[in-house]
Amino acid sequence: MRQITSNMIAALRDGRAWKEKATSTHRGERGMLVRLHADLIAVVTADTVELCAAGWPTATTCDRLDAIAREFTGWTVGRYRGDIVCRKDTTKITYPADAWITLPRE
Repeated sequence: MRQITSNMIAALRDGRAWKEKATSTHRGERGMLVRLHADLIAVVTADTVELCAAGWPTATTCDRLDAIAREFTGWTVGRYRGDIVCRKDTTKITYPADAWITLPRE
């Protein structure tokens, strides 16, 4: 895991605002929000984690989404042919890079 990604996870766990280079976290009405550049890529609430690559299925975006998913849901996130792929055990969900997916928290 990249250092920036590790710092982002620590900020989310602590529920605090944080910014390093192009990644930031802050508290919003729906929960903790994660932005990459200007795009909202995740919302972490008490019960769910909402993820979206915001149309940018890059290695950096997927690294951030994967770290959030692993930490709070036990799912993994990757990419395949421009789509985002979430996996847990034998379940696999593929969705477009500009769509949101909601995963339950563990």
